[in-house]
Amino acid sequence: MTGSESPDSSTVRLALLVRLAQAFNSSLDLDQVLGRVMDEVIAAVRAERGFVMLHEAGGRLALRAARGIDQRTIDEPNFQISRGVLAQVAAEGRPVLTSDAQHDDRFSMRQSIVSLGLRSILCVPLVVRDQVTGVIYVDNRLHAGIFMPADLELLTAIASSAAIAIENARLYQAAVETGRLERELQ
Repeated sequence: MTGSESPDSSTVRLALLVRLAQAFNSSLDLDQVLGRVMDEVIAAVRAERGFVMLHEAGGRLALRAARGIDQRTIDEPNFQISRGVLAQVAAEGRPVLTSDAQHDDRFSMRQSIVSLGLRSILCVPLVVRDQVTGVIYVDNRLHAGIFMPADLELLTAIASSAAIAIENARLYQAAVETGRLERELQ
């Protein structure tokens, strides 16, 4: 609990985290889990858009979910995000928060941030057993200063629960695929 947080707000936050963990784990269908994670994250931190990138075989980050505030899938999402921020968080395993990316010295040389007019950005790693398995990235192009350190703390906590649900869905999907291949071989 931060110094500015009241006991009531910490109780509300804890209740939210419990509800989200239950929602994320209510399905083993990876696409359903990813969609639910994005919709809940966008609502929780008041983001305009959100993206989940997961490490695929070979370590490459692949876009697995792209949603807008209206809970619709974003078309052509690969060209609408800051790949540099994603790569940094995935490589270092440390979250990134910027309240105004247009005037943040860390991102002044990032072409995508300037050309897309990105303002507020939050990006956190998805970590399972001390391994970064992907990232959750949310942004807002309209307003600077929309994300605060408390939002970063909340998204980091949500990402912990989301990472486990995503990993469980991936393992289930792999087990189903293995069973299907074994049946075909027989």
